[in-house]
Formats: sequence, C-alpha cells, structure tokens
Amino acid sequence: MQSNGLLAGAGLAAALCVSCGGSQQMMLGHPMHEQVAIMVNISKEVNQADTGGGVATLAETVSDGLKEHGINSQIYASKYDHPKGTRVELNVLFWDGPGVNARKFDAAGYVIAPLSVVGVVTGTDHVIVDCRVFAPGRERPLFHRVYDKTHLPMMLTATDDNGAAISAGEAIVDDLVNEE
Repeated sequence: MQSNGLLAGAGLAAALCVSCGGSQQMMLGHPMHEQVAIMVNISKEVNQADTGGGVATLAETVSDGLKEHGINSQIYASKYDHPKGTRVELNVLFWDGPGVNARKFDAAGYVIAPLSVVGVVTGTDHVIVDCRVFAPGRERPLFHRVYDKTHLPMMLTATDDNGAAISAGEAIVDDLVNEE
C-alpha cells in the first residue's frame, strides 16, 4: 500500500508541474527557461556624450523590467562577450543628455521657475536605441524595433537627467513581454 501512496504522490506532483507550466514566463510569445542576456553596444560618440549614466540606466531599466515579469537577465557590455541563450541587443545609436549649462546652474543652486526657460537651460535628453532579440542558434532576429525617446526635465535635478533612457527601457520591456 505504501508504494501506491508514493505513486499517487508522484502523480499529484506531476499534475502540479503541468499546471505550473501554464504560468511560465513569456517573452515575445516564447517561454523563457533560462537567463536572458542583455547585450549593450555603444559607439565612441555615445560613450563620450553619456556623462550622466544614461546607457547604464537604459540597461538597468530593461533588466529590472524583465525581472518584474519573472525573467532573469544579465547585462553584458563587452563586444568580446558571447553569451549563449536568448539575447536582447541594445544598440545605442544616439545619446544626448542635458546640457552643460544645466549642470552649472544646478551646481550653483539656481532655481528657474518658467518651464520654457528650464527647457532652454537644462536641455533635453534624447536616446535612439536599435533593439533586436535573438533566439539561441538563430542569426535572424525574432524582434527588431528602433526606439526614439526624448525627455524634457521638469526641474534641475540629477534624477531627471536620464528620463529618455528610462522611457526607452520601459517601452522595450512592454514590447518584449506583451508581444504575441
């Protein structure tokens, strides 16, 4: 009789496993069984222009957003890394962060009230990201979209500097987890 109990227990565990499979984490309509690689590629110009950490904010926003949907990821920034498995390539084509004048005014402690003046003084941040998703062993992307985001800071604060990167990262995650 005890062996029947073990078989019944194994049958219940198998049934639970099958029912768990329905709630599997999905990306682009495909189940994600392993960690996703986020490959970040930037040009020398983007590297020089990104003095405020916009590219890092973009990558972290994508990674954090996938994690919120139950998908683990790891960020790779070296062109020499060749991770196996599903990969999301973030090719940052353009980055323009808030202007130098904004940092000077912020450092001096000036507060400027009119929105039009704030826009002129602080400038905007702007990012263009070419996003591609590749399945293991495939040369053609499963997904390809270019994101062009601009953000006008509302105040002279450091936390507002990378709004375009955050907006692009959130849009990328939304498309990856909601795409059928």
